[in-house]
Amino acid sequence: MANELSNLSSPKIIGAALLILLIWSISGIVALNNISAAMPNPPKLRHLWSHEALGQVLSNPVVIGDKIVYGTLDGNLVALSQKNGQQAWKKNFTDPIFAISKDSQSNLYIGTGLHFNTQGQLAAIGSDTGNILWKKTLPGHMEEAASIDENNNRIWTSGGPSGLWAINKSDGSTIYNAPLGHMDTTALLHNDILYAPAQTSEESTESNFFAIRADDGKRLWQLPLKGQPWATPILNKENNKILSNTGIGQIGRRKASDRGWAQAISLDGKLIWETELPDMALAPNIYIPKNDIIIYTCKNGSIIALNAETGKEIWNTKLTTGFVAEASSLEGKNPLYLAALSEDGTLFILESETGNTVLSMQTNEQGASAPSIARMNNKKLLIVPTVFHIKAWEIIQ
Repeated sequence: MANELSNLSSPKIIGAALLILLIWSISGIVALNNISAAMPNPPKLRHLWSHEALGQVLSNPVVIGDKIVYGTLDGNLVALSQKNGQQAWKKNFTDPIFAISKDSQSNLYIGTGLHFNTQGQLAAIGSDTGNILWKKTLPGHMEEAASIDENNNRIWTSGGPSGLWAINKSDGSTIYNAPLGHMDTTALLHNDILYAPAQTSEESTESNFFAIRADDGKRLWQLPLKGQPWATPILNKENNKILSNTGIGQIGRRKASDRGWAQAISLDGKLIWETELPDMALAPNIYIPKNDIIIYTCKNGSIIALNAETGKEIWNTKLTTGFVAEASSLEGKNPLYLAALSEDGTLFILESETGNTVLSMQTNEQGASAPSIARMNNKKLLIVPTVFHIKAWEIIQ
């Protein structure tokens, strides 16, 4: 599902809260204070560095060790130093790099290709040096990060029209292929069962949600759903519901027919609830166990929070005219704050419990993908990917 960027008008922030912008030119700190003050100590940002990207940024930045890694539309994989944004190494894979995942041994797993590619490459790379550990070609394209099972030395990657692939993590050999339909997802692994959505056919606007045996790909059940499979499934805190979503549409293009739905699915394949969203949601979503809420970033510029138990709306804020990537958590599993980068390059910091905006600033370039969080010594960094730059701010709270 290609990530296509388009020019947008300036965003209009909806809400009654008055925002006061303080810019301290000497220290480089930017802070916006919301008079509702629902949460203490809203974050401030101090700009640290800016890296001119080696091509148009496509992937989300991935933080691994002391490096930040990103992929570009023309196939460059680039590692930067967290400290100063200087290039550590670069590899070229020819095709677009959208999908990057990592393991606990400091290895990266790279998938290439967009919707128009008929084949892509899957590669394992050592993040310290950029050395390629293994590489293989698969039919289709890889647009979402691979699922990794370190205990059993295997990974799963979706291959677009070729379905789901189980791969040996050590050498890249194929364990099996499950041709479930068109798949652009990160499969959920739980108790040796994989859960993942697939589009029923290339022309269809419907999908099936599957449970398959992780060892051999045998189908256990499937649940028909309306909409295309835009989700990266998430398990709730009680481990009894899978939170997912579907949609009709394409990133970067707007049509009157665009729609989105959120679902909760039982582990035996029953639809528990389904809620229509303001537009198609951009995966992955943010689940907050403490409050049992699931947060969806929608293509039309809205961010919405639902009760994960019931599917009822908790808050819904229309921030801008469009997003091309999902919001990110600023603080792990139970964040007080979220970061979102709009299509026109406006960076928002939101309260996770209310959706109130506590910070809004223009990055002066279109947004490319989702912000990431890095930790360097005692500092927490917000890594912001615009179309042609990777930018870093220190988060001060």
